[in-house]
Amino acid sequence: MFDFNDVAEATLIPANTVVKARLTLKPGDSPNDPYLKVSRNGGTYLDCEFTVTEGEYVKRKIFHKIGILGNETWVEISKRFIKNLLESANGLSRYDKSPDSEKFRRLESWGDLDGLDVLIKIGIEEGGEFPDKNKVLAVITAENPLYKQMLEIPW
Repeated sequence: MFDFNDVAEATLIPANTVVKARLTLKPGDSPNDPYLKVSRNGGTYLDCEFTVTEGEYVKRKIFHKIGILGNETWVEISKRFIKNLLESANGLSRYDKSPDSEKFRRLESWGDLDGLDVLIKIGIEEGGEFPDKNKVLAVITAENPLYKQMLEIPW
């Protein structure tokens, strides 16, 4: 017999919490790329899982989709998001235009994003008829004062 009466309810990471996280790309189903998934409306996206790597919420997961093809607005937002991921992972400021920094903003494949360690700010998405869930509110990059503070915290 299995007794689930004492199982604790899931709790959300509080909104505006900044955490260190590792990005994992979940396998896709597109015939053209092993990382891309095809949406119901025909667009393609990267199915991302951010796992908190340090601190109070270690091992907690936040899921996020990055649009690659489809709605133009979604794709433009996703391009900025990916640029921020690369800058966060490599300690770059968006103002750094040196050749060395530009090299870190280039990808050979979507797989280059898999395993990036980044800083993210957590938000809460209201679920309506479904439970609320955590979401990635922002990627924290080097010019943000929180970036340096987070790197100095002795977890």
